[in-house]
Amino acid sequence: MDKCYLPYEERTVTPQGIFPCSIYIRYFGEALCSLDADVDEQQKSINRFITEHKCINDKICFQNCTQCTKAFNLEVNRNLRDINSKREVRTMDISLNTIDDQRRFWARKVYEILKNYPRGGGYPYMLIKPDAYDKKDEIIGYILNQNIGIFKVVPIPNWKDVSLFLYAKYNKERSLPDIRFHVNKAHSVLQSSRAYLIILEKDVPSKKIMRIKHDIREWFGELMIRIILPDGSKVAIWENFIHSPDPDDLDYEYGVLSYFVKGVG
Repeated sequence: MDKCYLPYEERTVTPQGIFPCSIYIRYFGEALCSLDADVDEQQKSINRFITEHKCINDKICFQNCTQCTKAFNLEVNRNLRDINSKREVRTMDISLNTIDDQRRFWARKVYEILKNYPRGGGYPYMLIKPDAYDKKDEIIGYILNQNIGIFKVVPIPNWKDVSLFLYAKYNKERSLPDIRFHVNKAHSVLQSSRAYLIILEKDVPSKKIMRIKHDIREWFGELMIRIILPDGSKVAIWENFIHSPDPDDLDYEYGVLSYFVKGVG
């Protein structure tokens, strides 16, 4: 958790002062303010804790927070996200005139990428997309807190190329409109070129990775992208800020990453 909202819900008091919660007392954390402080100062100290304190960097919070408090904060963040999402809609003009050219370019390139790549050789991984780039340390801390081993963290300087190949995977079962949708989705995250690849230990179960991805997506929420096509029609998609492959796509996507990103493998 980046922020804890529990002090708004419960005022935890001892003769030593006002504390964020009972866990903070139990593990000898410092009081937010003196018990003798007036009510306004007490509230200001609680506000400062909620707005400025980073739970991920606090050993008491990071190691000892209860599951019910985490669930409470996820629900608060979910509600705040729902409020903010009503105001935050990113509109983009996307040209699809070059889709077929991009698809032909992709077909040539993907052969180069995968022809010498051994099947079944990829590590499980998660991708931190550009919008969550500045939250790298918090995300890594959360993953480690779930007893998941991290093999390596690699920056992705060329996210534009990587994202296009990850999302525009083509096969015979996909229709052209579906290909366009995935190409659009790739374009929707090209506002920044920075991303991170978190390579996990080999023995991490895919179900556990999917659960962690879901938790992190709940934490950050999603942003609605309204794409305006050349003919004036609009396509709305929800963009999230973290990615992990389905088990069936792991070899393919890891091959793409090993081709584009130095330090993979």
